[in-house]
Amino acid sequence: MVKPVIGDIFLSTGTAYVKLEGQIETIVKLQCHACLNYFFQSLALDINEEFVYEDYLNVKALSARDRELQREDFFETVPYDGELDLSDVVFQAVILAIPPYCSCGAQCLGPPIYNAKSTENIKKIESQTEPASAEHIDPRWHNLKTILPKDTKDKK
Repeated sequence: MVKPVIGDIFLSTGTAYVKLEGQIETIVKLQCHACLNYFFQSLALDINEEFVYEDYLNVKALSARDRELQREDFFETVPYDGELDLSDVVFQAVILAIPPYCSCGAQCLGPPIYNAKSTENIKKIESQTEPASAEHIDPRWHNLKTILPKDTKDKK
C-alpha cells in the first residue's frame, strides 16, 4: 500500500457477537500483467465482519458436534481479554479487493517484446536474438539429448 488506509469503522455488540462495519480506502501500487509497468490504483471498499465471543463458540460446539457446517459457523473470535486487532481484518480486506488481473488501462502497450514503436525496432530485436546452434547448447540440457531417438536428433 502506498497510502495509509483511512476510513470509518463502527463496532456494535450483541449477546454473542461483535459486528464490525465500515468503509475504507487506500491507494495501492500494482504491476500490470501485460506490460509489467507499475501503476497506482485507488481502492474503496466496505467491510462487514462478525466476531463471536469464545465462550459462545465453546458452548455451541459442545451442543452440536456432528452436524453440517452453516454460514454462521465461520466467524472470528473475540479473545477473552476483549481486545480486537483490526489491522489483520483491514489488511485481508484490502488484499482481497486487489483485482486478480491487473491492467494499467487502455493505454497499455502490451508485452515488452511487442511494444516497440515501429517494425524496425522489432526487426532489430529479432536480429539480436540468434537461435542456439548445436555447439552452444547449455550444458544443463546436454543429458536431454540422450533421451531423444537418434533419427530425430538430426532432423530440423
